[in-house]
Amino acid sequence: MTKDEWIENFKNTHGGREPKPKEFRRALNNGDFSLEEQSQADQPSLEKRSMAPKAPLSKRIRSSHNGISSLVLSFLSFLLTLMPLIIIFRPSFLDDLNTRAEIENTSSMILAVFFLGCLLLVLSFVFAIPSLFEKPRHLAFIALCFSLLNGAYVYSLLAFAFNGGTYLTNIINLLRTIFS
Repeated sequence: MTKDEWIENFKNTHGGREPKPKEFRRALNNGDFSLEEQSQADQPSLEKRSMAPKAPLSKRIRSSHNGISSLVLSFLSFLLTLMPLIIIFRPSFLDDLNTRAEIENTSSMILAVFFLGCLLLVLSFVFAIPSLFEKPRHLAFIALCFSLLNGAYVYSLLAFAFNGGTYLTNIINLLRTIFS
């Protein structure tokens, strides 16, 4: 007997009253009915069920986590690579540096934070690129665009540091001679 048949039988014998949860549990425990909706003849055989393709749940979860991870990593990398500029352009922070040791420690910290941001940028690319080939793609696409924008910023900053450093020192020396 199925669950629906038992409920109909219960309503007929008890004047149309619905069974209470306690009565339902007791009948289920006594074996008066089973919770299966189909009879054994209607159910597909074990061979047919095992051959049906199933999408692995862990792969779907992992791919969405990759998209989220790449988005978070690209945002963190942007913050860490932007932090040195925020520190440098804050005049009150630079005025507090009095000794050469403080300046060297601060510059070491700024470089460490910047290169940590660059490392996170590489990791966000590593997570974003494989996520583009699996659904959902929208998070990976946003992370990849954000990472490319951040990569262009890092590249331009490094190119300026390597190539424009001599021009900057020449400009500073020129301004010193003009104002002295």
